[in-house]
Amino acid sequence: EVNGVAGYKVASKTNDNFIFLPASGFRVGLDLFDQGVYGYYWTSTPYEEEGSAPTSTKACYMEMSSYQFYCSWSLRRNGMTIRPVRNL
Repeated sequence: EVNGVAGYKVASKTNDNFIFLPASGFRVGLDLFDQGVYGYYWTSTPYEEEGSAPTSTKACYMEMSSYQFYCSWSLRRNGMTIRPVRNL
C-alpha cells in the first residue's frame, strides 16, 4: 500500500528504481471486479493460438496479488489497466 492505495511495488533487479502498480481490478462493461485486491495489466503481447495467426480480439495480461503473479489472456474489450511508462 502506498498513500492509502493498495498495490504492488515492483523493484528493478539492476538498480534502485521501482514502479508502483495499483491493485486496480478490471472492468467488464460497467461492472468493476477485484479493485484493491488484484492488479490486471495488459502486456504488449498479442494472444496467439497454437498454429494460428495472432488475433486482434484477444491479448495477454499479467495478474498480480499478494500471493501470486501469472500471465494469461483475455478479450481485449475487457477493461484492464495499461502500464503508462516508456522503456528507455
